[in-house]
Amino acid sequence: MKERVSLSLRPEVLSRARKLARARETNLSAFVEELLESVALHDEEDFVTRWEGRFSVAERPGDARLEALKKKYGL
Repeated sequence: MKERVSLSLRPEVLSRARKLARARETNLSAFVEELLESVALHDEEDFVTRWEGRFSVAERPGDARLEALKKKYGL
């Protein structure tokens, strides 16, 4: 069962949201619910999972700090 909530929005935000909802052929409540649901589902993924494999360790021969970090973290 759905519950009612009250939101306070700036007039320009409300106007734009209504236009976007209309463009998607839905009402404002369904539009807001869809947005909140997508944010909630996106946040379930943890930081490590989101960024895993997207970075590589730089190669800088002779950089003692980099070599120490590689050794410390087993890279």
